[in-house]
Amino acid sequence: MHPFGRTAAAVAVLFGCMGCSDARAPQEAAARARTLPHYETEIRWTSHGIPHVRAANWGSLGYGFAYATARDAVCTIARDVVTVNGDLSRHFGAGISDF
Repeated sequence: MHPFGRTAAAVAVLFGCMGCSDARAPQEAAARARTLPHYETEIRWTSHGIPHVRAANWGSLGYGFAYATARDAVCTIARDVVTVNGDLSRHFGAGISDF
């Protein structure tokens, strides 16, 4: 397996285990949930597709910016990851160079 594939699999397992049942008391789990960051943001896209992010704090602004970037450019980001890993020709055809 390619190193990137192992990393992606490890992240998937990690996040999958986060949803597993908790043997601790429900009150303890509720207390942990209250300490997780909560982000509130408003994102509006113009007719030309430009996102405008409004937030009350830096954390929410970063969350909104990351969400808008991922929503608009997830394919570009994925292609960049494949290119950096040197797997472009494997996934998109032998006629495409990895350089």
